[in-house]
Amino acid sequence: MKKSHHGKKVGQLLYDQAVETAGNLNKSYLWLGVWEENLRALHFYKKTGLWSLISIFSDLEKKSKRI
Repeated sequence: MKKSHHGKKVGQLLYDQAVETAGNLNKSYLWLGVWEENLRALHFYKKTGLWSLISIFSDLEKKSKRI
């Protein structure tokens, strides 16, 4: 996201719209990709409650790369 949009709840609006759209399309999950060094995004996802899922997938990905 552009720096000019930081702190203006744009991320929250996009997130809310994605969840609403998925619900309207009867989808049971959303796939989220985030760069592990994007601390601003990681903080946002932690606030939305997605942090535990990100941590799980991150751990799984690290383990799969070792194989």
